[in-house]
Amino acid sequence: RHLSIHCSDTGMQLLQHATSFMAISQLLFMALFYLAYYRHQLLGKLMALYAVCLMGFILAVLPEFDSGPRAVDIALGILAITSPALLWVITRYLFVDEPKVAPVIWAVIVGYILLRAIGMVVGDDSGVAYLLLFVVPQLAMLMFACHVVYLAVLGLGSDLVEPRRKLRVPFAITMGSIVAIIVGSGFLPLPGVWV
Repeated sequence: RHLSIHCSDTGMQLLQHATSFMAISQLLFMALFYLAYYRHQLLGKLMALYAVCLMGFILAVLPEFDSGPRAVDIALGILAITSPALLWVITRYLFVDEPKVAPVIWAVIVGYILLRAIGMVVGDDSGVAYLLLFVVPQLAMLMFACHVVYLAVLGLGSDLVEPRRKLRVPFAITMGSIVAIIVGSGFLPLPGVWV
């Protein structure tokens, strides 16, 4: 019985590593593709950075990196928490006719990233500190991810650019949903392997 539990854990760990490294290889390919062909365009740079942020999230939940140096863990965590806001900015540049982001939104983005980064450094998970350094940033990230889906669906009927209209729903709903599930899982006591 003990051997079968150990084999099951080993199998799950192998599956986690295999899927993680496949995802990382695809994200690395995506980042290099955008840098090679679209490096002179803002959207190409944003997509490459987004791929790097998602790689940071994947690496942050791997046990090998989670138990590594604290500075690496914090750097990967910052990459991961930046991804919802970056996806939101990308979505604005793709689907909104006037993509300029208001200064107050930039302040919200920088604010939630700083709060969460401080939370990673301090590591306090009690009372008001937990609420301010974990819950508030998680809610901000969740709101950005959900707003991505909203932005894509909002202009669907009035979008006159055919290729962009075809891209709206698949891109925004899949990417927004994935990020929302990842961020939302932070509120649930799920083991890192499932996330």
